[in-house]
Amino acid sequence: MILTIYNQYQDDQSYPIWLVVTIDKDVWEKGIVYFSVHQDIVQKDMDEFPEEILSFSVYQEDLLLSKEIFGKVGIQLSQIKARSSEQVSSLPAVSQLLIRVIDLEEILTLSKVTVATD
Repeated sequence: MILTIYNQYQDDQSYPIWLVVTIDKDVWEKGIVYFSVHQDIVQKDMDEFPEEILSFSVYQEDLLLSKEIFGKVGIQLSQIKARSSEQVSSLPAVSQLLIRVIDLEEILTLSKVTVATD
């Protein structure tokens, strides 16, 4: 699994927009796939975004945190499959999952609040 963040530049600042999770085709057989926010993440410019690759968007409600391992985020593939039922035949061809960085940050922030209040 490869993680790539695509950054947009504005006013001489770099802002992360998309986290692209590149997956193997056999991952679609799983209900949930996990990645670590602590693993190496490739940084690229939005100009390099590969628009020609078939991708699915991951909504915030598709994300969950591992209760066992800090910094592990799960993507509920079963929800993406259900939402994309009319395109199920093309699922194995999808090798990219698109996550808005702001959604990922919110999930990670919520986990800190939950841990702090326990």
